Amino acid sequence: MAICRAAGPRFSCCAAALVVKNKLYWSLDVAFREDVNKIHRGQAAEDLARNRHIALNYLKGEKKFKGGIRRKQKKAALGDTCLAGVLAV
Repeated sequence: MAICRAAGPRFSCCAAALVVKNKLYWSLDVAFREDVNKIHRGQAAEDLARNRHIALNYLKGEKKFKGGIRRKQKKAALGDTCLAGVLAV
């Protein structure tokens, strides 16, 4: 802990950025099973990752339904009204 204090505010800023980055990757892995998806053709992997980020932002922005990202994703897949609510954000 003494090393962290000696590093000063620069370390705390980097540590905060790592927490945010790890939280994003964990959300993508849990909600979209990103680690299981193995696509290696052209730029398809980058395109799908970009689409997953956009979908995650839409699902996080939907506030009418209380639930996790996976529940919101499943509810939007099953009903048109919920899907319209997610896309209207």
